[in-house]
Amino acid sequence: MNYLLAALAFFVSVPCFAQRTVNVDKTDGLPHDAFAAVNGEAFVNTKFVRLTEGSPYFKEAWLSGVGIDANNNRYKAAPLRLDLYDNQVHFLDAYGTEMISTTALKQVTLSDSLAGKTYRFFHFSLFPSRPPRQGWYLQLASGNVALYQYFVKSASEWQPYNAATKEQRIMTIEEYYLVKPGSVEQVKKPKDLLPLLSDKQKELDAWLRTANTKGQSNAEQLSALVNYYNSLQ
Repeated sequence: MNYLLAALAFFVSVPCFAQRTVNVDKTDGLPHDAFAAVNGEAFVNTKFVRLTEGSPYFKEAWLSGVGIDANNNRYKAAPLRLDLYDNQVHFLDAYGTEMISTTALKQVTLSDSLAGKTYRFFHFSLFPSRPPRQGWYLQLASGNVALYQYFVKSASEWQPYNAATKEQRIMTIEEYYLVKPGSVEQVKKPKDLLPLLSDKQKELDAWLRTANTKGQSNAEQLSALVNYYNSLQ
C-alpha cells in the first residue's frame, strides 16, 4: 500500500547531478520529516530472515539524509538507510514503520554524525554513459572527472552441521569507476588511472612516485590521485 502525505510545499529544487556537496545540516525550509512526502510501501523482511553474516545495507544504522528525485525535488529525512542489495531506499514514516521508497530518487546523501562523515550516492542513470552495474554509486571525488565506489552485494546459503535450517551470508566486494564526459571506466588500482587521464599522465606518474600512501586504503589512494588530477585543471 502506498504511503503518501501532502507535503509538496516542502520541496526545493536543486541540480540533480551538481558536483557541490549537499549540506545535510541545512534545512532549506524543509522539516525533518519532509521525507514523509515520498511515495512508499511497507517493508516486510522475508528475504534475509536467517542472515548471520554481512548486511544488505550500506550502513545498518539509520542515518539522517537527503533524497533528490527525478524532478529535482528535495526531501529531508532523519531515519534513512540504503539497501545496496536490492538498490532500495528505506525510511521510517511518522509512526515508525519501515518503508521502501517508490519515488524514483536519483541522489541520496547520508550523514553519519557519530563518525563525522557524509556519503553522497548517485543513481547509475545519472552517468554520462551506462555503467556495467545498475544501482547506487558512492562518490569519492568530484571535479572535471569523478571517482565512484560500487558495493557488489552477493548472498549465499549454507546449512551448518546438525542444523535444521540453512543460514544466510552476504558478501561485499568493492569496485571503483572513473567517470569522465561520455565514459565510465572501471579501475582497480591507482596506476590504472594514468592511461585514462593521459593529458596529465606525466604529472600523475611523478605524484605516484613521491606520494606517501602508506596505510591508505585503495579507495583513499584512488581518491587522492583523482583529486590531484582535478587540481591541475
